[in-house]
This record gives sequence, structure tokens and C-alpha cells, in this order.
Amino acid sequence: MKIIKFYLLTFVLLFAVSVHAQVEQEQTQSKNESLASILQSIETSKADLAKKQKLLQSNQSLGRKEDVTREIEALSNKIEDLNQSFTEIASGIDLAVFSPELTETNFSWSQDLKDLLQPLVDELKQLTSQPREINALRKEVASYALQREKARQAIENINQFSAEQAQDISLKKALKSSTEDWKAKLGEIETRLSIAQQKLDKRLSERRSISQSIEHIFQVFFKSRGRNLFLAFLFAFIYWYLIKKLREVIDRTAARSDSRSTLTARILHLSYVVAAIVGSIAVFIVALYFFEDWVLLILAILLLVGIAWATKEALPKFWAQGALLLNVGPTREGERVIYNGIPWRVKDVNFYSLLENTALVGGVVRLPIQDLFELRSRPMDPNEPWFPTHVNDWVVMPDGTYGQVIFQNPEVVQLRKLGGSIVSYPSSDFVSLNPQLLSKGFRTSVTFGFDYQDQANITSVIPEKLHTALSAALAEQGFEDKIVNMKVEFQEAGASSLNLAIIIDFKGEAAYAYNMLPRLIQTICVDACNSEGWNIPFDQLTLHVANKN
Repeated sequence: MKIIKFYLLTFVLLFAVSVHAQVEQEQTQSKNESLASILQSIETSKADLAKKQKLLQSNQSLGRKEDVTREIEALSNKIEDLNQSFTEIASGIDLAVFSPELTETNFSWSQDLKDLLQPLVDELKQLTSQPREINALRKEVASYALQREKARQAIENINQFSAEQAQDISLKKALKSSTEDWKAKLGEIETRLSIAQQKLDKRLSERRSISQSIEHIFQVFFKSRGRNLFLAFLFAFIYWYLIKKLREVIDRTAARSDSRSTLTARILHLSYVVAAIVGSIAVFIVALYFFEDWVLLILAILLLVGIAWATKEALPKFWAQGALLLNVGPTREGERVIYNGIPWRVKDVNFYSLLENTALVGGVVRLPIQDLFELRSRPMDPNEPWFPTHVNDWVVMPDGTYGQVIFQNPEVVQLRKLGGSIVSYPSSDFVSLNPQLLSKGFRTSVTFGFDYQDQANITSVIPEKLHTALSAALAEQGFEDKIVNMKVEFQEAGASSLNLAIIIDFKGEAAYAYNMLPRLIQTICVDACNSEGWNIPFDQLTLHVANKN
């Protein structure tokens, strides 16, 4: 099996070598034929040039010297082109690289801009030179092929006409001369076609596959521009790192001395940011300049110009940001600000600023600096509340909802009602509803009526005894140390009763019994009436009967 593989491999190699040799032989033969054709065209053109020059010196050129001169100039250019084509095919080198065009122009902004962008344009041309050249050569080959067909058709038509129609000797002579001219032109066309085909075949043989082209692009890029780009980024990073370390040293020194004012510290911070950004860009540009990589330099400058142009309308915002960063804007550190309907303390003003509210769970909000543009802060008093409630406080909402605060954060406040059900409010809505806070103390007022039979004692004896009964009963229920003040006073003489006002101020510890206390007070009053024999009135309707007389 190994022997078979060896013979197969040997056969494949020999076959490949023979095919390659055959291809090279065919290319060499085609090249020899093209060179011979070019030499023949050169000799023919030189002979024609000698005839035209001789004609120009003779009397036959009288009246047509300008035409003969133009023909001589055209033949000279043709011979020069043929000689250049002969040299290119023989050497395999494009001679255009040895004759750069040097032009001198006057000062012009447009020309200077073209000169500035010329390296970039040249780079793009170089990247697309091969496909563009192949496309141009294909068009040239197609054009010469069409001209060859037309020339052959012209010769065929003239010969056919001469054989069938022309009887006059002078006409035949003229037709023969025309045929010779067309044959000469055909030879010239075939020569140019051969030259163009040779160039096209050469370019096609040099063309790379897609993978090879990509590999070549990467190799060229990383050998020159990739290296320059990497080094430029490296130098910019080193500069940024050194500036960062310098700032850390300055901050540590200032922290030990504690000698810098807030404004000075902020100016230094803003200066550091500007120096880091602008300096890094400058180092990047200067590095590309010293590397003489004009393409990357132009691209970098165009990118910076584009960014500057795109952000020109944002300059007022940048100015406002600078004022905020220097703590001289409308929102300042350490002051009080309203954000989303909730009060906050401005803890830090930076590119991402911090607002805090210690009364809320998770009471820290991070805002981009542009969100501070519309906010207005003010100096605050140390005793100002940051939220209407705290966790475990008891509140009564405007709709009558009564419950205990069990959770509050910047988004939601939750109340647990008696019985265990939970009600949630958006935090901003909760603040705007102005809940009644019971945990700091509250007042319970009850009106209790007595019968008109007790009119004699309603302003003195009954209030005193009722006050004593209430104090004793509430103490038994555990409210003795939760009462701040209690009053029992005559309120009014109603239609059916004499009413007393019972006003009791409780501490916040009794807030859990807010709904129960009015019922408890009514119960104590009824018990006192039963004990003292006081009558509790009811609504009465009195009828007055008219006298019959």
C-alpha cells in the first residue's frame, strides 16, 4: 500500500511539473510572437515615418504640410508607444513607475485640499488598482477585437467590390491602395490587440484569490499601518495612565493637607478630565505625524473634524455641564432638590451624580449629569424631613385608608391595613397625597349627649365625674402613659340633648388603636351613665296641640 501511495504521489508531482512546464512554454511562445509582431509594427511605422518625412521635404507636400506634420507626429508617438510596449513585455515591468508626473501649480485652496487628501486617495487607488487595471485591459481588448473585425470586413468588402465591379485600371489601383492601407491598419490593430492581451494575461496570472487578497491586506496593514496604529494607541494610553497617576498623587497630597477648597478641587478635576482627553488625542496625532503615516493621520483628523462638527450644537450643554462640575450651576452638592416629586440631598455632582434620601430603603439614585440641567437645588435646614413617614409609622390617607408603613423606597410605599391586607402607592403619589401621620401623636374627639333632666349638673359635676371615669378606664386598657392631655367640656345645647366634648391627645405609641379609641370612649361614657344614673337622650318629636277655643 505504501509503495502504491509513493508511485501515485510521484505521478502527481511529475504531472504537475509537466503541466507547469507546458504552460510556461506556451506563455513563452505567446510572448515571442507578441514581441515579433511589435518589432514588425515598429519597422513598418519607421518606414512610414521615413516616407512622410521625405514627403515633407518634397514639393508634393505643398498645401498639406500641416496634415503631413500631424501624421509625422502621430507616427512618432506610435513608435514611442510600441517601443515602450516592447520593453514592458520583454522585461515584465510596468514602465509607468519610472515616469512620475511632476507638476507645479499656483497657490489654491482647492489644490491644497487635494494635495492634503492625495495620500488617502492614492491609498484607495492602490487598493483597487488591480481590478481597475484588469477591467480597463478587458475593455481595451474588446475594443481592439471589434476594430479588427471591422478592418477585416472592410478589406473583404473592398476585395469583393474590386473583383465584381471595378473595370477601370485607375479605380482598381486606388482600391488596391486602400486595401493595403486597411491591411496595414489591421496589422497595427492586431499588434495592439496582442499587446493588450499579453498585459491582461499577465495581470490575471498575478491576481490573487479572495483569501490570499485578505491575507495580503492584513500582512501589509500590520507591517506598516497596523504597527503605527498600535504604537499611537499605546503612547496615548501611556499618557493617560501617567496623568491618572499624577492626579492620584495630587489627591493624596491634598487629602493630607486638607488645604484645597471645594471649587479649587473641582477646577483641578475638570482640568484633569480635559487634559486627559485632549492630551491623549494630541499624543495619538503627534505619534502618527512622527511615523509619517499620512493616511492614518488624515483619517484621524477627518474623524476629529467630523466629531467636532457633529457636536457644535452641543456646546451650550457642555458649558452647562462644566458649570455643574465646578459646583456653580443650578444644582449644587449638599443642597436639597426635588426629583420625581421626592426630596433628595445632592451627595455628589459628577458625570454620574448621586442623590440620596436616608428615609428610603435603597435611597440612592445615580443620574447622568444632563439630567441635572432642569433641577434646581436650595440650601437646606438640618431639621427638614426627607419623607413624610418612616417604616412602622401609622398613617391615615385622604381616602380614609388607615394602616402601618411596612416598606418605602424611591418607587413604592406599602401600607398594611388592619386585618393584614397591603396597599401600595407610588412614592411620588404618596408624598403628593399628604398622608396624616399618627406616629408623632394625634387627637381623638368624641361628642356625647345627656338628657335635659341633668341640666343642673351638665357644666360642672358631670364633666368632672366623666373625666375621672375616662382616666380610670383608659388606664385599665393600658393607655395611661400614652395620654398627653384630656379635656371634658360642655359643647352645646342640642335639640334633644346637652352635649359634652371629650378631647383626648394621645402619643404616637397609641396610633395602632386610632380606629378603636372613639368606640372605647363611647363605651366608657355609657358605663359612667349607668353607674351615675344619668339619662342618655334620644331624638324626640314634640307636638303642640292648639286650644279648641
